[in-house]
Amino acid sequence: RRDRAASACSARPRGELSDRASSEDCERPRTAKTASALGPRRRRARAAHARQLWRADVTDLADANACPKLLDFEPSASVCRPRAPTHRSKRSCCSSSRRRRRRSGRNKQQVGINHLSAARAIYGDATDTPLETSAMAEQKKKAAKTGTTCEKADVSTEDPFAWSATLNNGLRMPVVGFGTYKLKEGEVSGAVRAATNAGYKLVDTAHVYGGGKTEPIVGTALSKQPGVFLITKQWRGFHGHKETTKCLDQSLRRLGRDKVDLLLMHWPGPGYSCMGRSKAKIAAEGIEVYFKKGHEDIAALRLESWRAMEDAYLAGKVGAIGVSNFSEAHLEKLLAWPELRVRPAVHQTELHPYLQQRGVVARCEREGILLQAYASLGGQDSAAKHWAELGVPPLLEHPAV
Repeated sequence: RRDRAASACSARPRGELSDRASSEDCERPRTAKTASALGPRRRRARAAHARQLWRADVTDLADANACPKLLDFEPSASVCRPRAPTHRSKRSCCSSSRRRRRRSGRNKQQVGINHLSAARAIYGDATDTPLETSAMAEQKKKAAKTGTTCEKADVSTEDPFAWSATLNNGLRMPVVGFGTYKLKEGEVSGAVRAATNAGYKLVDTAHVYGGGKTEPIVGTALSKQPGVFLITKQWRGFHGHKETTKCLDQSLRRLGRDKVDLLLMHWPGPGYSCMGRSKAKIAAEGIEVYFKKGHEDIAALRLESWRAMEDAYLAGKVGAIGVSNFSEAHLEKLLAWPELRVRPAVHQTELHPYLQQRGVVARCEREGILLQAYASLGGQDSAAKHWAELGVPPLLEHPAV
């Protein structure tokens, strides 16, 4: 074997290895005979050449059309296949591992040089500025599509399940939807299936519903119901860029999906450290005493959450993004943010004859934000005592209704 390797190496002058020869060696199927016929220096040169071509990720530099030469080399499956194990002594294996570790640093440096050389060849010497890839250009184009107008639904047809509106990014959303708030764990699956069988084309859920148990059941119930528009919401305990991303990833895993149609910021306010809050303590020390740790500056944290939602939208993980339970002041602060890239497409809030929120409705109409009403038949969280204090009956018991 050493004689054959020596004869193979002596066929070419020392230190020279043409690109053509190295490419041919890389494309040749890796068999035991070919590997043993090459000398150690020749094998290292061949492997280094292949690694450089494999690691030159052209998509991070330019489109394939802009840089066709970098795509000429396509390693075959036989080249990517790991080398068959050989019987060597323990000492030689350890020494080989040390050599590989020493070479790894040089290889990483060489890959960086290859990226820089390719960038200069394409864009010139001004490589200190960020390179705008095709993916970045597509994201900018996608963000620019979120305009200031939305198309209201045509409700002239008799079937309310056929009504749909067009959001400010061009996505069509059904008007009538089925909510899963306050459904018990054993009721979710049957209720969602019954709703979709009845004709509902929109289902609304959230990360916090059912203590986190509602989303998996909704995902399973809709797995055999294609075409249903799905909404989920980021819970306020996950404010911040990293936490919002984590919350969305959890929701996607629970739902068994790679993408949801609409992601909403559930509440503009902070998360709380406990559910039971003393009114006396709040009066004495302020509501801030119950804020979740790190949520003291909730206004800035809310913008970080929106930035994470923008990133998820531009990455294609959600079809549209919006807000929920925002006041007119909250909307104004978000829309006036200088770093805003994607405008909210939907605002979901409580809206019914007892709570008309005319200022919020007018603001959404001016900004092209589709307003989606929940609890439109009256607040389901209101007890009989609440209606007695207001001096009005529950909405469905009102004489006008």
